[in-house]
Amino acid sequence: MKKELLSRKILIKFLYSLFMLMLYINMGWGQTTVFHETFGTAAVASGYTGGTSTVPSAITYTIDNSSSSTGVMKSEVLAGGILYNVNSVTSTNAKIYYATPFSSSLGTNLSSNTGKITWTVNLRTTRATAMSTGLGDANQYGGVVLCSTGSIIGSASTATGYAVLMTRSTLTTTANTIKLVKMTVGFGSTSTSTLTPTLIESVASTNFTNYRSVKVTYDPTTGIWELLTRDDGTTAFADPTVATSYVSAGTSTDAAYTATTMSSYGFFSNTTSGSQGTQSDNFKIVLDPPANSPAITSTVSSLSGFTYNQGSGPSAGQPFTVAGTNLSSSLIVTPSTNYEISDDGGVTYNSSVRTYTPNSGTVTNKTIYARLKAGLTANAYNETITVASTGANVLSGGGVACSGNVTGFIYYYYNGIGSLTATDSWGFNPDGSGSGPINFTSDNQQFFIRNTTAVTTSAAWIVSGTNSKIILGDSSVPAVALTVASGFPITGIIDIPAANSGSNNIILQDAVQPSFGTLNVSSEVHYNAAITTPNFTTSTVFGKVIIDAPIGQVSWVGNPVIQANGSLTVVSGSTLFISGSSSYYTTIYSGASVVINGTVRIQKIAGFVNNNVTPGTSYGSFQFTGAENLTLGVNSIIEYNKGSNASTYNITARSYPNLTISGLENPKAFLGATTVTGILTLNQTGTSTLTGASNITLASGATIVRTAGNLDATPIFGSKVNVTYNGATAISSGFEIPSDASVLNNLTINNVGGVTLSSATSVNNKLTLTSGTLATAGFLTLKSNPSKTAYVGVVTGSISGNVNVERYIPAGQRAYRFLSSPVTTSTFINTNWQAGTHITGAGGATNGFDATTGNNASMFTYNNATPAWNALTNTNATVLTSGVPYLTYIRGSRSASLAIAPVGSIPSDATTLSATGILTTGNVLVNGLNETADGFSAIGNPYQAQVDMQTVLAAGTNLNTGFYYVVDPSLGTKGAYLTVDVTVPASAHISQYLQPGQACFVKTLAAGPASLTFTEANKSEVAAQTTIFKIKNTAMPSIGLTLYDAADIRLDVLKIAFDASEINDVNQNDASKMTNFDETMASSNNGKLLSIEKRAMPTDADEIPLNITKYRGTSYSIKAEGTGLTGSTPYLLDQFANKTTEIPQDGSVNYAYSVDVAIPASIAADRFKLIYAKTLKSIDNEIANFALYPNPSKTNSFTIAVPQSLIKPSLKVSNMLGQQLYSQSDLQSGANVKVTAKNVKTTGVYLVSLTSEGKTTTTTKWIVE
Repeated sequence: MKKELLSRKILIKFLYSLFMLMLYINMGWGQTTVFHETFGTAAVASGYTGGTSTVPSAITYTIDNSSSSTGVMKSEVLAGGILYNVNSVTSTNAKIYYATPFSSSLGTNLSSNTGKITWTVNLRTTRATAMSTGLGDANQYGGVVLCSTGSIIGSASTATGYAVLMTRSTLTTTANTIKLVKMTVGFGSTSTSTLTPTLIESVASTNFTNYRSVKVTYDPTTGIWELLTRDDGTTAFADPTVATSYVSAGTSTDAAYTATTMSSYGFFSNTTSGSQGTQSDNFKIVLDPPANSPAITSTVSSLSGFTYNQGSGPSAGQPFTVAGTNLSSSLIVTPSTNYEISDDGGVTYNSSVRTYTPNSGTVTNKTIYARLKAGLTANAYNETITVASTGANVLSGGGVACSGNVTGFIYYYYNGIGSLTATDSWGFNPDGSGSGPINFTSDNQQFFIRNTTAVTTSAAWIVSGTNSKIILGDSSVPAVALTVASGFPITGIIDIPAANSGSNNIILQDAVQPSFGTLNVSSEVHYNAAITTPNFTTSTVFGKVIIDAPIGQVSWVGNPVIQANGSLTVVSGSTLFISGSSSYYTTIYSGASVVINGTVRIQKIAGFVNNNVTPGTSYGSFQFTGAENLTLGVNSIIEYNKGSNASTYNITARSYPNLTISGLENPKAFLGATTVTGILTLNQTGTSTLTGASNITLASGATIVRTAGNLDATPIFGSKVNVTYNGATAISSGFEIPSDASVLNNLTINNVGGVTLSSATSVNNKLTLTSGTLATAGFLTLKSNPSKTAYVGVVTGSISGNVNVERYIPAGQRAYRFLSSPVTTSTFINTNWQAGTHITGAGGATNGFDATTGNNASMFTYNNATPAWNALTNTNATVLTSGVPYLTYIRGSRSASLAIAPVGSIPSDATTLSATGILTTGNVLVNGLNETADGFSAIGNPYQAQVDMQTVLAAGTNLNTGFYYVVDPSLGTKGAYLTVDVTVPASAHISQYLQPGQACFVKTLAAGPASLTFTEANKSEVAAQTTIFKIKNTAMPSIGLTLYDAADIRLDVLKIAFDASEINDVNQNDASKMTNFDETMASSNNGKLLSIEKRAMPTDADEIPLNITKYRGTSYSIKAEGTGLTGSTPYLLDQFANKTTEIPQDGSVNYAYSVDVAIPASIAADRFKLIYAKTLKSIDNEIANFALYPNPSKTNSFTIAVPQSLIKPSLKVSNMLGQQLYSQSDLQSGANVKVTAKNVKTTGVYLVSLTSEGKTTTTTKWIVE
């Protein structure tokens, strides 16, 4: 049935004309387009209602539904102008046809034309499967009728002609074949008609659903037909007139209907399945010209884009080139009404007609420039510049079609001063001068912000007229920054073009966002609102967008886009929130980047990020169309914040610097390998369990912060992790606690509701008790190892239950350690410290001790009042008490031998002492100290923490505030006392900080009661450089002396420090020396022995006596080290050997010497002293190595080689007691002198000293046998 559309039959303005005969020269430019159908450019539903053609005409399209069901078959135009004939119901056998008469200018038949005829068309089907064998209705799937003798509509149609089919038939055994056929009886009714074609040519096609181009040619001079096809892929139709890549099916001669008058063409589709049909586009018929015909050509058929704004103009010019051959008359170019032309390279434009006279029939290439005239009103200007020559072909459209537009915008420019909302701040001229706008609400106004580098809104600004907008910056000037201040928003559209230099940028500080138009890729939009939660609905295509809001969060609702080469940056301290709706996401085009240094809070069930996707609702909050270009900074936080939802919330598997799981109690799952290098925060409301926790890897150094929510399994832990408990609701530990005792570094309790441990928990570095109570349930251990002893920070919360505290003792020599316990144990010593080392004492095993032959005591307490050491009486009935000092001889672990052996002959192995009990926190008062002036009292560190003894002593009563005394196990053979100066910077060995588990001595100042109090504030985690007497930022210049034995065991140390503010008399800044068990070295100042002596800056006359006693061996060395010395040079003088050794001002020197108990002078306490003398020089190499011989000698005579460099040399011979036996002063420099020492009468060892000018001396041994 036929229907005229509006109702069911469509009337369309279609073709402009058809065939033009008698074309010109045999070349491509001579072809004439006689018909071209593109089906428009916009989508049209339910029938074809519009179209364009290159030849003016009016054609009526007729549609045959051919179905008994209304609306079953329909014709529509898809977006982009593609004709789609489609069946909407399954199993409906129906056809749809398009037909229109050809123009009578075609002529009566095809063979009457003198040039080749070419048909080109795009074809595609939506049927994916091959058609069945046969050529009935069910297999005539679709195609195009190239030409026919009449209407192809109706059941009685008997039209004949030529067509291209997509089908399978008995004419070929190949499925999905494109055929060129001739028709005998046209198309009949839906139910009975049978297309009865005769095959001319065919070509196989593997898949009709691909986009295809088809070309058919007929040459009237030869009668030859040719079919050519091309597969254009799966994306879109390609231009079928482009000759490349076509495949020929072959050629055939046929004249069946070429002499028959043709009057129609059409498109058809036939299907038995719903939602299947045929798509067609770009149907074109062209004719080649006959040989030697007059012909004109143009390089283009149309020009577009001629634009300018009303009040300016003309437009820019655009070129085209014309030419002619075989012409019998002039080639004439005539401009249209509103366009003007130039033929001198675009220099001179006017409306004059250009006439070009042919030379021997030829007009060579003439380049013409066209432009839209100035002064036109706002409108569209679509006109044709005609190109013609009498007797030649007519160009398609008659010449060059020009399309342009004059916009009706009125431009205003900011003058760089004044408020943006003031009309007098704007002018008509680019510099801002001239008349300004009447208001900001009129239509077609554009406001350019330029003539400044920065401007801030000072009032609300509304630009509301139709087509009116704001343009921030200009490509001809440097960048401009526009700040939209809080409280002064902009309402209107803002475009941001590129700047001449830099980037135009807008800083949004108000909660109201303007509407964005076109943003150049270099433009910057800053979300900088300093308010709690600004919500911005946006689907803007951004260039560069920066989230740098100082507080709160920026909330995006919509689908913003980051264009190619653009970027999204979330700066540190800022938060971007993306709503959880599946329809909200951010698209990042290939080439764009995302850098997150702040927080991104997301709610999409699909997760955080996907790459290489076509953006859509099924992906995450950030969707990269290409490869992922995402940088997560070390401080970035990705927070999954989905609220209540029955669906599982997927945590995107990837590496996160910091990851937070929060929101309501909905299912959340780690579905793949997820690594956290910084902080993993668990703060999901309620008690729900996060699944897939075994997929989590906590990198070494990472922290789990748990406020709410549980893990369903143990994560993979790095070598060191931290755990923090926050919140206000009581919580028990779970899978976040590592089972490996070496992994948990720091444990922090900051939950006012309290935390209860549920499994073994070992802290390796720091326990912090900030708020709430940590209930240990006996599970907590504070570890100690060779590199670190765990400690407890300043306590503002509380702790209950037993704590096991370790103290690692390294391998080395067996020696005394002065220890203190930070817990008062719930059981006796034998199940605590004694489980890690032997403790011996009177009564042996009966009293809990480890039995030895002598049962000598190895553990002592100190009675401060007496004062006296008291051996421990038992270990099986005595607990360790927090803060009590215990002098304990550590032999090593319990595998060490208890056999008696010489001191130092058996090394100790490493061991760890453990004590379990109640941990001491809060203030601890220590009284009952020695009340004697200069008396010593033993105290223990009550805390499992470093304690700043400078602050402890400073707050004490009647105590020396400058020093405390420790036992250094590395000194001597079993330890020795070491004085600690709390006013100097810390060293690796000692500092002002009393270590956890360490005891010490303090000194009473004057007769009377003395006391001190330990407070939480005394705890310290770093060795701060402070002083109680004076403020010093650097160490004082000093000489350090260390005494070693023959085995290089460090026996004792002494320090002499210098400062202009010190005096040489003994005062409280000097530290008294405690006598060691063995070798003891001190300085001696007016009979007072000092371990640290502070003196005024030295002079040449200074001498500092040393005091060394309790020699246990025969061979020793002194290491003298100068640090920061200036001025006079110090020397170590050995008065027994009469040797001087220079001490470097910054460096060290070793001096070896021997003692013999049989020679009192060699073990004299005052054998050594430090001296200063400018006349002393480093011992000359010659005198240091002078020779005497024979040595040993059988008599009392020897010969000495006197060095040449000596001045007035002399010598003396002494015995080992230092008594002079012989001297001689008449030695000659450079000579060998024989000496007879008359008073040397017995065998033995003697000392021969050689002196130069009475000042420089060296000594060597002379042996008489």
